[in-house]
Amino acid sequence: PDSVLDKSRDGGATIDFVMREPFFRSLLQYKYALEVAKLKTKTAIPIPEGANLLGVPDDCACLGDREVFLRVTKESETKGEKGEPEYEVIEGPLFVVRNPCLHPGDVLRLTAVNKPQLHHVKDCIVFPTIGSRPLPDQTSGGDLDGDTFTCMW
Repeated sequence: PDSVLDKSRDGGATIDFVMREPFFRSLLQYKYALEVAKLKTKTAIPIPEGANLLGVPDDCACLGDREVFLRVTKESETKGEKGEPEYEVIEGPLFVVRNPCLHPGDVLRLTAVNKPQLHHVKDCIVFPTIGSRPLPDQTSGGDLDGDTFTCMW
């Protein structure tokens, strides 16, 4: 019963054998570490009043400093005219972070405004092109070359 060849009644190896065998133990440890890392990086927590959006610059220079524009798809089942999805313009205070958020100081508190000149932009966050330092750069050195931002309003 204490030998390396411990067997269960049906002839298979017991869990004690698997845990004592260095190769199998390393496989289990690797799989455990892989799953924990996946949980840390890929876990998605849905936020009812939020969205993950691509950042784009303000092409008509109509946004002021610390102002952003968001027009997001409504989560409702109803469709607009011609079967197209309905969009909602977000207004008021919101929090913006770049993925991944590495430091608590990377969270920006901004103001979402409604600018009719930007209504052609959908499911993106529009950042102003004025100001002393670009807003995306204030979130872990982000930029507008494909970075995604989590917005919560």
